[in-house]
Amino acid sequence: PELFAPGIISTSGSLEFGCSFSPDMREFYFTRRGENSYRNIIMVTYRTDDGWSMPDTAWFSDGFSDFEPHYSRNGKRIYFGSVRPVEKGRRPVAGIWYIEKEGKHWTNPVFLVTGMFVSESSDSTIYLSNVSGNPDEGISFFNPYTGSKPTIMGGSINKPRAGHHPCIAWDASYMIFDSHREGYRGGESDLYVSFRDKYGEFPDAYNLGEDVNGAGAEFGAYITPDDRYILFTKNRDIYWVSAEIINSIHFFNLL
Repeated sequence: PELFAPGIISTSGSLEFGCSFSPDMREFYFTRRGENSYRNIIMVTYRTDDGWSMPDTAWFSDGFSDFEPHYSRNGKRIYFGSVRPVEKGRRPVAGIWYIEKEGKHWTNPVFLVTGMFVSESSDSTIYLSNVSGNPDEGISFFNPYTGSKPTIMGGSINKPRAGHHPCIAWDASYMIFDSHREGYRGGESDLYVSFRDKYGEFPDAYNLGEDVNGAGAEFGAYITPDDRYILFTKNRDIYWVSAEIINSIHFFNLL
C-alpha cells in the first residue's frame, strides 16, 4: 500500500477517510476531519486538463457533520452519512442520506435510513454499518429501490464480532470489512475479506495480512470503479493498493 495523493488528499494533521470516485473517475469525494475538530466534512476534487483541483467542501456538506460519501455506479445517486435532523426542529441523528441527479442537477439531500458507510453492488443492493450500539448487530443490507428493510448479514461478516464499514465487490463475490477479532494486528481494527460461496453465503473471513494491517487502525475500504484498486484509511490517511491482493488471498486459501 502507498499513501494516496500526499499533500492534496492525505494531509498532515487531518484525518481522511470514507472516499469514492464518480463512475468516470473524474470526481473524487472523501471525508476530512481537521486537527482538534470533531466535525467531519465531505470534500471533493475534480480532474481537469491540468490535473486534479485542490479539494473543496462539497456543496451538500455545509453546516452539518457529514462523512463517507459513496457515488453510485450508475451516476444517479451519492449516498453519504450525516448527523443532522431528519425533520426541522428535531434532534440530529446519524443516518444515511442521498442526493439524486435529475437531468443536469442534483436534488437536495433526502434521508434514507439510520446507519453509516454505504457500499453498493450491481443489483443496487446497498450494504451499511449498524449504529444502534447493539454489539450483536453489524453490517446489514437492503435494496433502497424496492422498499425492503435492512437485514443483518450472517456468516463470517458479523461473527465472532460485528463487522463495520462494508465494501462489497460490484459482482458481490467478496466483501472487505473491518473488525477486531482473532488474528488482528493491533489498533482498533484490521481489514478482512470474505468470499461468497456457491450457496450465497460468506462462511469464512481472512485477515488482509501484515502488508495492509499494522499496529494502528485500518478501516473504510473502497474499490475503485475500474476494480483495479482498493483505498482504505491507515494511520489517519488514505492509502491505496492493487486489488490483486484479494485474488492472492483467495488463491492461497483455496489450496
